[in-house]
This record gives sequence, C-alpha cells and structure tokens, in this order.
Amino acid sequence: MFRFIFVLLLSGAVLTPLAAQIRCDGAGCSELPFTDAQLGEFYYHFKSQYADRVFEDMAEAAALANLMGPPIGTINLHRITFGAYLGAGYVPEEKVNVYMPGVTTLQDLSALGVAINPRYFIGINLGWLAGADYAPYSGRSVSFLSPARFDLYIVGAELSESESGEKVQGKIDASSFSRGAELRYHLVEGNEVLWGPFLRFRGASVGVGHHFSLQQINYVAKPAKLNLANENGVNLIWDGSNLINYDVRMRSTKLEFRTGIQLLYLFNLTVGAGGSVNEGKADFLLARSGRVYADTNVNALLSNPDYAEYIKNLSEEEYQKLFGQSLPDAFLTIAVTGRGRPPYKTIYGLVGFEINLDSLKISLEAVKTERGTFGASAGLRFDF
Repeated sequence: MFRFIFVLLLSGAVLTPLAAQIRCDGAGCSELPFTDAQLGEFYYHFKSQYADRVFEDMAEAAALANLMGPPIGTINLHRITFGAYLGAGYVPEEKVNVYMPGVTTLQDLSALGVAINPRYFIGINLGWLAGADYAPYSGRSVSFLSPARFDLYIVGAELSESESGEKVQGKIDASSFSRGAELRYHLVEGNEVLWGPFLRFRGASVGVGHHFSLQQINYVAKPAKLNLANENGVNLIWDGSNLINYDVRMRSTKLEFRTGIQLLYLFNLTVGAGGSVNEGKADFLLARSGRVYADTNVNALLSNPDYAEYIKNLSEEEYQKLFGQSLPDAFLTIAVTGRGRPPYKTIYGLVGFEINLDSLKISLEAVKTERGTFGASAGLRFDF
C-alpha cells in the first residue's frame, strides 16, 4: 500500500511552477518508461484525486479536535474544577485508487483525517467566586440571574515535542498552542432521584464557547521502497523519503446543551447536542524524493511471492552484488502543496462517561457529527 507520511517543514509554503513540483534528475531518467508530460499528468492526477481530499479531511479533523471542550461530567459546577484533557478529531478512512494515464495506477491509498489537541483547563462557578455558594442537591433554588447559575471555563496550552527512532519511523517535531473559553448557564439544577447518590439527576446546562488552536508538525519518514506498476508492463521501484509540511489554524464558536445522571455514585453519564461555526485553514506541503528504477531484471523473482518482498528491500550494494549491475542514476521528486478548510457549520451529538473517585474524575467524551465524522476527548480533573 502506498502512503505518504507527513512532515511539517514550512508554514504556508509556495511551490515553484509545475516542472519543479515533479521532476526526474539524472542520466538514468531516459531509461524510464515515462516522459516529462506524463510526469506532469502524474502530479495533476495525484493532487486532484488524492492529495486535495486528504487535505480537506485533515482540516476537518483539526476542527473537530479544536471543538472538544473541557470534560464536564457533573454538568453544573458548584465550586471549582481543574485538569487536563486531550481532544481528538477523526474523519474515517476510505481507500482511494488514483489512475494516472500512461504512468501508473496507485491502489488503496489511505484517505483519512486525524488530529489531536492537548489542553489544560480550569472551571469556576461565578457564584462561588462571589461568595454566593450553595449546597447542590439541597432543593434550594436561586434566581435566574444569580451568579451561581454561571460557570466559566478557561482553556489553554502551549506544548512542543520532538521524537525520533523506530517508534515514529523517522523524526517528528510538533508544537501546539491553544486558547479558549466557555460560559455555561444552569438551566435546571440537579436533584436526588433515588436513595441519595444511588441515582441523581445532574441537571441541565447550556453553554457558549470559543476555541482557537495553532498546530505545527515536522515529520521526516525513514526511507522506504514504493512499487509502481506501469501500464506498459514495467514495474518501477521508487526508493525515497517522505515528508510533509503541516500548519493548521482553527477557530470554533459553539453552542451546546448538556444533561446527565449520576449512577451508584461512581459513574457520571452525559448526553448532549450542539452546533459550531468553524473558520480556519490547514496548509500542507507533501513531498517524496529518491532514486527510481525499473525492476525488469528481477521480474521473474518478483512474480514469486517468496522473493518479491526480499527484492524490494535490497540496498543498492546488495542489488549490485546480486544482479551484477548498479542502480541507474535517476532521482524522482514530487512536491504537492494544498490548503484544506473545515466545514463552516457542524452539528453534533455528544455522549460522555466519567468515573467519579471523590474529588478525582476520569472522563471520556465523544461526539458524532451529521457528516459521520467523530471527535473525542479523554481527561483527568479535580472537582472541589
């Protein structure tokens, strides 16, 4: 299966004309079964049939990750809570075949979108902050404009990380910056339903929030061999490295309703629904570069599945020793830029599950949109 592995190198990269976006350099290029015009077709079809779709999926996933607010399994806050959580967005994978006339057909390319967004948060009930605290589940009511009906959540993070080696199959540098706030209003306060904490109605609240995130990822993959089946019956092996430039900036403004119950004291269950308006962009530079050569001298071996994978993974020195010839001097480079934008409006349903360990809460929440995409968050928080 052919996959490009993404590396963020630049922000807002601009490519030179088409000739620089895909090119073959070296004396061995004349031996390969494609022309400069066919290389141009290769670039056009790869970008239009595959890359542009991936860019849109990645932008939508980033918007979903940005949309995920702090986990609030207690629905209505009465004092203060703080913690950390990881928001994620996912656009389901689909397999795409890219047909490039006269050059090759790339089969079963993975088109999907994935994004994560780590954040810290603090939530404060404005009534408690103003000294107007009251006991939850006491049956006491407060006025509709009391500060005790309002909860304010502040969200943010500024993180960076670098990792290399077998675990990431290359080298990755990532940074994330986010800021956000949500104001929630207690529509209905909670009450005891059955035997105290055995079953409690957590109440209902509605909230409005705004979140901003900036993420940049630099990733260079280990060199790998890619097998290209040419229409003329010639197999090509492209031995190269993959990279991506990924720079995403998202703003989401949302309106959301939540309600829930507490069961057996230990579990908080939440359901809700909401909608958001999303603005932003995800800029990409997707590239691969490396030696390319025809495997006509090893077709007989390649037709045998016992040898095919072994031949594809030979180094240049091993290839020369085994077949008595060096690899041709031909280097193929492709660079694809693009910009993905998220859906302007998103409608979603929400479910949440929280384990209540006294003041410590372990939370999981998930949303599903009308487009069939998903968002989720996992977090730890303390509630006092």
